[in-house]
Amino acid sequence: MKFNVSSAFMMLCTLAFVSCDSGGSDRGPKNPISVLVMGDSQSSGGNYSGVPPWSALLAAEKPEWRVINQAIAGETSAGGASRIRGALQRHSPDVVVMMYGANDAIQSRSQADYEQNILNMIASAKAAGARVVLVNVMPIFGARSIYNGTAEALNTRLIGIAARERVQLANVSREFRAEGSKALFPDGLHPNLDATRILMVGILEKINAAASDL
Repeated sequence: MKFNVSSAFMMLCTLAFVSCDSGGSDRGPKNPISVLVMGDSQSSGGNYSGVPPWSALLAAEKPEWRVINQAIAGETSAGGASRIRGALQRHSPDVVVMMYGANDAIQSRSQADYEQNILNMIASAKAAGARVVLVNVMPIFGARSIYNGTAEALNTRLIGIAARERVQLANVSREFRAEGSKALFPDGLHPNLDATRILMVGILEKINAAASDL
């Protein structure tokens, strides 16, 4: 079965109840909001010529929002935990999106430390009055696919964290398990434009849910 990116994207739009045009969703916040993005190169962009990060697609989809991309290529959850308080003070976001795990898995960082770093970031965001959206670890293809077991273990921890902390979790990894998904990640790790669009739709759904009472 050939993976049809256009069909997958339209299906995601339907499931997420978000518009594929600039109209957006009426299930999200009633007022413009600010969204702070914390993560690694899968969020910072700049991996392929002409491929903007998903946060840039989000800003284009929701021009009334203020989207602040503070992701840094190569960063682990430890780096995010060390930076988040400063970012919260500078930007005072309504929603914080945290997407970490790929580098933690590839660098064989402690899973317990990863969980604690995410919990610390959530605590900081909540203390600042921000809602939280976690994004799980996408599948890793190619030579680095040997780290998928660790990535899945981190995803299991994220599911538990989201439930205990009552925050939103964008389970994007499941959208890239279909046959042919490897083609969406030319270097095995970073999403191409089609994958970035799918990623943005899944995250937007959870931002809308997190900020629905704003």
